[in-house]
Amino acid sequence: MSIFKTGQNPNVYALCNVYYDSNKIDIPCEPSLGVPSTSPSTSVSPTSSSVPTSTPDCSCDVGEFKFELQLKTDEYPVETSWHIEDGNGDNLVSESGYNDRLKIFNHEYCLPVGCHDFVIDDSYGDGICCSYGEGYYRGIVYGWNEVFDGGEFGSQAIESFCGEDVCPFATHYPSTSPSVSLIPTSSSAPSMDPQIFQIPNTPFYIGMTGKYWDECKSHAESYHFDFASIRNQQENDAVADYLQVNSIASVWLGGYQTSSDDEPAGNWVWLDGSPWTDSTYTNWNTGEPNDENNEENYLELYNFRKWNDKERDRFLRCLFRDPTASFAQKNSPTTEPTTSSKTAATTASLNIETLTWTALTFFESIVTFFKNLLPF
Repeated sequence: MSIFKTGQNPNVYALCNVYYDSNKIDIPCEPSLGVPSTSPSTSVSPTSSSVPTSTPDCSCDVGEFKFELQLKTDEYPVETSWHIEDGNGDNLVSESGYNDRLKIFNHEYCLPVGCHDFVIDDSYGDGICCSYGEGYYRGIVYGWNEVFDGGEFGSQAIESFCGEDVCPFATHYPSTSPSVSLIPTSSSAPSMDPQIFQIPNTPFYIGMTGKYWDECKSHAESYHFDFASIRNQQENDAVADYLQVNSIASVWLGGYQTSSDDEPAGNWVWLDGSPWTDSTYTNWNTGEPNDENNEENYLELYNFRKWNDKERDRFLRCLFRDPTASFAQKNSPTTEPTTSSKTAATTASLNIETLTWTALTFFESIVTFFKNLLPF
């Protein structure tokens, strides 16, 4: 699925709250790399030419991601102003009052995880390019991933983008590690990886950091997981509920096309060998699969429960499946565990037990006191 806007780099994909002819179209979004693959394949690892080698900027807190705006002004900088608003329409950051002509400004922020709108205004109505200087703007997430750019617009341009906390937990808190009980580490069961957490009451595990599809495949093999298949509505809902609660826009699934002979809906299979036929469960989003640009051969699950075909070199979390576990009756989804939250819960439990014991001891003392006073 690819949506383009005026002045946008044709290699950049925007997937949420897209504006077209002044009409807002709400589409689920996720952080994308903006580097489409030129020749999709099912090789185990992406080629070096299609995969950036940069690592994410992990200077922000948990639940945030690094966003950088590069802005070059035109000959009339005082006309330019901009702001970033969240999904509720609340302003997060804003800038105006530029006075330096044809100058490049770099703004860096830690934004909350989720989808946001970058809104730039020109009071004269001629944008920042190209009648009076070649101004431009660029949005970059994670310190290296350009998600939008532009400059040619009238009075206003709106660019939608998303970000996740793609940094490992230990990067935020190097002195601690997430406390989580994983499944047994026998030769037939998945082994422990501190950056993989279980979705409660399910056989599914989710990675804490974003990866490419081929990297998810390799990671599953390394830790004896299956790259997840979704076999029915109950499983699909359980995963989607967890994604929604934790503000995760989408994840990779272990589905892919073995060939492009019957595009877009033919030759889909599950990597773990689960059957995929006309009679088995699927949950495609409206208009999907569509094999956009003849490159979308890999399966993504949105947090609103629908599936999408996608290029393999996009930066999403991985969904794994324990091949030795069965699906239990799911309870309400929970947020991802952290050391601090688990410690707080344990402390609260101990405090309650201590208070209960103290109250009972006090009550028994009062009863004994009155028994000693009474003549019977």
